[in-house]
Amino acid sequence: MTRKNKIAVVVAIIVITGITIYLMNFSTTTDRLIDDATTNFIPELEIKEVFSASFDFEIETSGIVQAKRMLKVVPEVSGRIEWVSPKWKNGGYFKAGEVLFKLEKNDFENALAKAKAQLAEANARFIQEQGMVNVAKQEW
Repeated sequence: MTRKNKIAVVVAIIVITGITIYLMNFSTTTDRLIDDATTNFIPELEIKEVFSASFDFEIETSGIVQAKRMLKVVPEVSGRIEWVSPKWKNGGYFKAGEVLFKLEKNDFENALAKAKAQLAEANARFIQEQGMVNVAKQEW
């Protein structure tokens, strides 16, 4: 807050205080205007017991609901979906690491067997190449 703003606030408080004191002391008080019959008036009071309770209620309204976060599920591998989590629905909640889908194992087992066969073939070619290197060293 700048110095000018502080001074303006102080001046405003002083003016309001002065007006309030003037009105309280020098204006016609309400006691003089009120009739004697009404000054002795005592209001009726009704006492009620207060209690705490829960209430169910419905509120009808309309509007547009938007998700706070949206995500796109993209697989890192291909395969047919065998099982889907029952939590997989609009507005569902998930925890980190929770299983959402299970894929068929056949595709993975076939791919693993193929990869093992390729590895064995590559190892055989490597051993063959090492043998050729040894022969070439001996002939050199």
